[in-house]
Amino acid sequence: MNPKPVIDAIKKVPWNKVMKNTKEVAKTAASVGTAVAVWLGVRDKTRRK
Repeated sequence: MNPKPVIDAIKKVPWNKVMKNTKEVAKTAASVGTAVAVWLGVRDKTRRK
C-alpha cells in the first residue's frame, strides 16, 4: 500500500466544507438518535401494558 495517493487525496479534500457538513451530519445523527430512543422507549412501554 503506497500512502502517497492517500495523502494527496486527503490534501485535496476541502476540509472547511467537510467540517461544516460534519456539524450538520452530527446534528442530524443526534436528532435521529433521540427520535429512535424515544420511539423505542414508547414502544417498550406500550408492550408492557
